[in-house]
Amino acid sequence: MGGGSSSQGYDAAYNARLASVAEAEQAISQEQMAFWRSDYKPMEQEQIQANRTLIPAETAYRQEQVGQLTQQLKNTAPIRQELISDALEYKPDSIVDTAVNDALQAFAGKYKMADRAMASRGVNPSSGQYLAMNQGQSLDFAKTLGGVKTQARNLAENEKQKRLAQALSANSSSMGGV
Repeated sequence: MGGGSSSQGYDAAYNARLASVAEAEQAISQEQMAFWRSDYKPMEQEQIQANRTLIPAETAYRQEQVGQLTQQLKNTAPIRQELISDALEYKPDSIVDTAVNDALQAFAGKYKMADRAMASRGVNPSSGQYLAMNQGQSLDFAKTLGGVKTQARNLAENEKQKRLAQALSANSSSMGGV
């Protein structure tokens, strides 16, 4: 008793339980279908209708945005190209030359002051003391000049890279938003 396959053949109680379960499942299914028809079907139909109205409007809006962006790119292309060209044409050597000239002027004044100081002490320009002092000044000048050139070149190269990065950034940001 109680199993689906009995050696005696037909089990009426078992079949009745299965029929009861099937009827309960059918009732649940019908209830869910009625709920869908009454609540979800109208909402889905409204959603479909809204999409039919909104999709063309959204498409037109996006096309307008693309048109505006295209026009903006055309209008700003010369400015963007000029920024990039200026950044590429930036000459770090002119900055280095300016720094070297400043250092030369500073040392020219230093040499004149040193010459006056030595002359006031009565040091002969052909003496060993004078030559030793000049050699020390020359080494100082060479070290300073090398440092000035390196620092100016590094600063100028960094400025060139910064300008180029800003130009390219302005270029790429003007192309965004599509």
